[in-house]
Amino acid sequence: MPEEDSGVMLKEDAGPIPTFPDLGVTDRGFPEDQGFPRVDVPEFDSGAGFDSGTGFDAGFRDTGIRDTGIRDTGIRDTGIRDTGIRDTGPADTGPAYDPCAMGSVIDLNMAGTLAGTTTSYTGSNTMVGGTAPLRPACGSATSIGHEVVLRYTPRATSRLRVSTNNDGTTAGFDTVAWAQPACSSLPTGNAGLGCNDDSGTAPRTLASTFTTSANVTAGTAVYIVVAGYRPSGTPTGTFALTVTELVPGMAGAMCDPRVSSPPPCADALTCIADAGSTTTGTCIADGSAGGRCRATGTACDMGLACSGSATSTASRCRAAVAVGAACDPARVTSLCATGSTCVTANGSSTCVADGARGGTCRVVAPRCDSMLTCSTMTGSGVCREVVADGASCDPAGTSSVCQTGRTCAAYYGAATGTCVVDGNDGARCRTSGAACETGLICSGTASSTTSRCRPRVELGAACDPVGERNLCATNSGCVSSPVGWTCVALGSRGGICRPSGTRCDSGLTCISGTPNDYCRERLSSAGAMCDAANQATLCATNSSCLATAGQTVGACTANGTAAGADCRTSGTRCDSGLACTTTSGAGWCRRASTAAMACDWTGRVTSCPAMTACAPSSATAGTCAMQVMETEPNNSITAPSPTVTASTVFAGSVEAGGRDCVGVDLPMGASIFADVQLPATPTCAPGGPDPFLTVFNPMGRLISFEDDSVGRGRCAVIDPTVRPELARLAAGRYVVCVNGYNNAAVPNYLFTVGVVR
Repeated sequence: MPEEDSGVMLKEDAGPIPTFPDLGVTDRGFPEDQGFPRVDVPEFDSGAGFDSGTGFDAGFRDTGIRDTGIRDTGIRDTGIRDTGIRDTGPADTGPAYDPCAMGSVIDLNMAGTLAGTTTSYTGSNTMVGGTAPLRPACGSATSIGHEVVLRYTPRATSRLRVSTNNDGTTAGFDTVAWAQPACSSLPTGNAGLGCNDDSGTAPRTLASTFTTSANVTAGTAVYIVVAGYRPSGTPTGTFALTVTELVPGMAGAMCDPRVSSPPPCADALTCIADAGSTTTGTCIADGSAGGRCRATGTACDMGLACSGSATSTASRCRAAVAVGAACDPARVTSLCATGSTCVTANGSSTCVADGARGGTCRVVAPRCDSMLTCSTMTGSGVCREVVADGASCDPAGTSSVCQTGRTCAAYYGAATGTCVVDGNDGARCRTSGAACETGLICSGTASSTTSRCRPRVELGAACDPVGERNLCATNSGCVSSPVGWTCVALGSRGGICRPSGTRCDSGLTCISGTPNDYCRERLSSAGAMCDAANQATLCATNSSCLATAGQTVGACTANGTAAGADCRTSGTRCDSGLACTTTSGAGWCRRASTAAMACDWTGRVTSCPAMTACAPSSATAGTCAMQVMETEPNNSITAPSPTVTASTVFAGSVEAGGRDCVGVDLPMGASIFADVQLPATPTCAPGGPDPFLTVFNPMGRLISFEDDSVGRGRCAVIDPTVRPELARLAAGRYVVCVNGYNNAAVPNYLFTVGVVR
């Protein structure tokens, strides 16, 4: 039996002690058998066997007692294992990350690169802690991590624009950026100086950009934090940070009027757009000339008046113009002094005292001066003189008005008229009973304020194509003929097509024309007499009516064979010595003239050299004239520049959204011609500049318009020989303007304004 483990550390038990077989020895006994039993006395008895008594004692093989007890392997402590209290907390990584600690805050002024007013810095937040010790100004601390703090000391007092939306910021890096006055967590509800998340542009749509909500002070540090959004975005990466000082402009500094936040100009200054521009402006002191009116205190400096409401961003301080002085009706360059209004009459604008004739009615009684009446019972109105029948009056109703039931009759845009009882010649049609007196017919709808009673003209009699002096009888129209403007039956040869049913008489065809559709006779032979206006006749295919300038009758001429004839549609478009006005499509053949040579001002027969144009010198001829430069500003029909009395060719350009206007002082019975072309060619090709023309009468009313004339591509010409509204006009100042179609710019033009006597 093994001994009990005493608990004392022993050398490891190697197991049972090995035993050996008991071989005994040969029984030698005694020399003589003395009768005693033989006793086996082995040399080494293992204590196993018994003597068998044989001569050779093999006995039992003594294997000894095998110790099969517990193997002693030393002291084995099988008691309760002492593991102590297991520490399952986070691994001890040292002190918590503090982005505001010394050595953590980055000095942006030192580490960044300055260019102008922008400091740039490229950094990373991949090696900083994932927690958010600083509460973000937008979002929550549980959503933000990996904060990097940069200290920035402004060089000037201004707002800051902070952005990570720059090349160098990792695409997909979801940055959150904010600014605060100190490096400490903001109290709940405190937005700091500004914060932003996810306002970038592709490929950095999750980048951040913001402008501080207020100015930061020069020399006083602010703290900018760049962190990552953790819940679903990529919270770490490289960021390219820019900090721009948005220094407000001083008086006279350039600025961008499109920017409102932060204000591009310093306090008490406003960015005012430069004339004709929407992208550039100048910082102008509030209350000064051209500046915004002050919202409190005196709106404008001495000698200036406020245009509009002082609290409106569109208000402006303008030069205060005295009563009787010239003024700008658009209130851009000047403003009438308090108590007066800018009134436009007879082509000029003048400051008129409130309550005076033509002036604005006063708010309180008496609303108008003696012998005057206000045009409205309440609200804004005009003080006007009530004129007796037959007395001179203002057709626009600005300074005078006829008595009830009367009309100020005026013709061809005249500046003055005469008070006439309704229903009489030149007056408004009556709305009850007979519309007009005997021998008169009503032009327009009687209930319209523009309706007028005109003398009725019978078939074959001379007529006024404009319809101001007379009107053709029912079922007839005023058309041009070899003997002048004549009343012609609808549907007859040269007459206007009937509006419905059989539009033309037998043998005639209704063909589109300007300003009406006309019934025309188709001519078949070359050389046949034809109507130069193409109203009564139409030459055979591949021929056109060719007439001498100023003549109403011509001869049918084969296309391409003579100056003034239509170009051929294929092959050689014009014969030798001639050139077509267009490279394709409708056009006509012309011969070239040299500078100062006689030319055809309709542009049909001759062409002038580049940089010149044909200026009319008579009703049938003109001269190739050199250009003169336009004069700015000239975009207002109330203030055209310059004003001419003879035909003139202008060179210039129209900016986008603008127009150039020229005044024309026209003598009685004269006509207006206008043409716009490019300096090197009379044709405006598709895809290039597209100018058009407008003409206004002395009352400022649009009376004619032309765009894309036949044979001129996108260029335009207004010819009084086919435009009756511009022929034989009343005396006065008319205005002709060149414009860009769809408000587009016309970079270079030749603009001819012709006075045809």
